[in-house]
Parts: sequence; C-alpha cells; structure tokens
Amino acid sequence: MLFITASNEEIGEYLIHLISKKYKSTREFCKEYIMLQKNEAQKDEIDNMANRMSQIKLGKKAVQLDDLGYFTELLEVTCEEILSAGKYKTANYNRFTNYSFAVSKNEKDWEKYINRDKDAILNTDEYGKTVLDYAFEFKNYKLLKYLISKTYIQFDEKTFSVVMKFKGKALFPFGVTPYDANRIRTDLITLAIENKDIEMLEYFHARETNRMLFSWRDSDYEKFCNEKMLACIAASGKEIIEYFTNPFTVKDNKWEAEFVFPFMGRLADVMIKNRSKHLKVILKAVAKQNKSIYEQLKILLSTEFNAYYKRYTSIITDVPEENPASAKNISFNATAHYFTINSEGLFWYQNSIPELSHMQLISNIMQITEKTNNPELNKIIDEINEVYTVIGTMDKEKLILKNID
Repeated sequence: MLFITASNEEIGEYLIHLISKKYKSTREFCKEYIMLQKNEAQKDEIDNMANRMSQIKLGKKAVQLDDLGYFTELLEVTCEEILSAGKYKTANYNRFTNYSFAVSKNEKDWEKYINRDKDAILNTDEYGKTVLDYAFEFKNYKLLKYLISKTYIQFDEKTFSVVMKFKGKALFPFGVTPYDANRIRTDLITLAIENKDIEMLEYFHARETNRMLFSWRDSDYEKFCNEKMLACIAASGKEIIEYFTNPFTVKDNKWEAEFVFPFMGRLADVMIKNRSKHLKVILKAVAKQNKSIYEQLKILLSTEFNAYYKRYTSIITDVPEENPASAKNISFNATAHYFTINSEGLFWYQNSIPELSHMQLISNIMQITEKTNNPELNKIIDEINEVYTVIGTMDKEKLILKNID
C-alpha cells in the first residue's frame, strides 16, 4: 500500500510527539542518538543536535535520509510511520534485528532476542552481518561483556580462539577459520584496552600467544596481535602501559617460564612514530628484559662450555689451544647446540650435556627498528639492539666466559 509523504511541519510535530512518549526530553533523545553513532556524547554535540531537532519540529529543516535508521531504532517505529507523520502504520514484526540487538544498551532486549525462535542471533542479516559485526562496529562493550558473562562468548585458553555459542550451536562471526576466531579476540582486547578493563585483558591473556612455551616453533603467531591493538596500547594511560610491560609467568604440566609481551618491540616502534609520552617506560622495560636474559645466558652457556672443557681435557692432550682439535675449540663449538629463536625473539635453550639438561631457559627478547630525535632514548635503543643481535646470532665470543673454573 502506498502512502503520501507528509510536510516537513507535520513530520516535525509527529517526531516531537513520539519523542515525548519515550524520552523525558528532546535533549535526552539527542544524547541517545549521538551515543548510538559513536558510543559517547559531548555537550556541544547534544546542543547542536537539539538545535537541529528544533528546526525539524518547526518544519524549517527536513529529516535526512541518514537520520531515518537511527530514528526508527530509537523510537521503535517504521520509516513509513515517520514520513507519513503517523498516518501510515505497519506492524513491525522484524524490527528487532541483529543491528538492533547490537546497538541496544537494554539487557531485557538482549535476553528477548537471544531467546527468540529459530535462533535468529546465529544468523547473518540481509547485509551479511552478525550481532558481533555490529557490536564491534558500534563498540558496544557493555553488550560484549554481557555475552561473555553469560558464556555466549567463550574463550579457549588452548587455541586462544573465541567462539560464540547459543544452545550448543557455534557461530564464527567473521568466517569459519581459526584466524578469524583469533581476530575476535584481538578486537575484544582492543575494546578492553579502550575501557581500561584489566580484568578482561587477563581473561583473554592479552599479553600472550597460545603455546607460548613452544612459540619458537610457530609460524603464524602474528595473528595474536595487530596494528589496531598496538596503536590502542600506545595511546593508553599509565595503568595499561604498566600491564603490558610487566613480566608474567606461563606454565603447563612440564614447563614454566617468564616472559614479557612478545610484541613490545613493535609497540615501541609505534610509540616512537606517535611520539608517545610513555615511550621511555617501554624502552626501559625492553632494555631490562634483554639485559636480564643476556646475563642469564652468559652463566648458562659458560657453565655448559666449562663442563664440555673438563670432559675433553681428560681425553685430548698435547694439542695447542689454537688447533681446531683442541679441547677448548671443541667445547666452544659444542656449546649452545640446543638453542633456537624465532623472528619475534621467543627462544629456547637447554644444556646439551645429559646430566645438565635441567639447565634451560625459555623466554623472549626484543629489538627496536625505529629511532627518535632524543639522544638519550636512542642510546637505550642501541643497547637493546646490540644485546638482541648478540643473542639472536648466538655470538658465543661475547656470551661464553671461557675462563670459568
């Protein structure tokens, strides 16, 4: 059935009528309109919107096409009802959609949609979008936390993937691959950072990759962090920065090791480019970690070398030290046989002498690729990179103290 579009004055009057039925004031409606767009509303934005609504009410301005979606959502009516100034009303059975669910701040609305027949929430809408697509788009962190609290969003600590489940059925909002499931995790972490939610960062193991104790074997662990997440950390305050710079322990049934955020080197590069005021904190944390690992490896490697040397001196005699067959040279070459490191600086070392195999170290080091205009900070960066190079290339000349008794 066709309807006739009402005049601007009639539409304006009808909108004010609808607003007064649901909201205490036009300003309250304006605030909700703005928050639906960007999740926050400043006073000047509310003032401007209230002024525009006043002009619409008087018929001096027309309702814009971009407004209609928000108006129908907030006022719970159809476009036809607004444009006909209430003369044409249709039953709005499908009004509450994935979009409506994802932008709503009302817990009762969420439960109603979740329990809806045919599990509508598991499906994509006519635009190919799911509930989580919209929730991330509009940064509805309250909804996402609610879904987590109800175990509708579940985090797998073994695979570090996130799955959405309803009544035993699973939904991968961005496809069906593990990579996309991990993308949900990084997006949730990014929102948790923006909301300064340390508890949620802990829940999603925000500083870690899965199987971190064995990460030197992985080739796809970059999926656990992205540029958006790093930029968000770089723009954060002291509390979030401290969280990502503090060391943490990872353990399983057989192994236990201490790490720092494996992408801290990349984070420092982002902070250098953005001239972050917290850059020095990050650089000092990286320098401290690299130096600590350097000192630990020197002791471990020197101990291994010394054990080999004692073994071979009892077998090899009357061979000059400079000869490749000498005990010292054979011991030097045998040391650090069990050492491996990946491109992000996650490494594993174990003493290769069977009776000393308990002597091992699993951790990580970082390098910085950018430079600043500050000589003091550049000196720290140079020290960081020097240590990274020594360890990364296994420079035994600098790591083994050959005169250990």
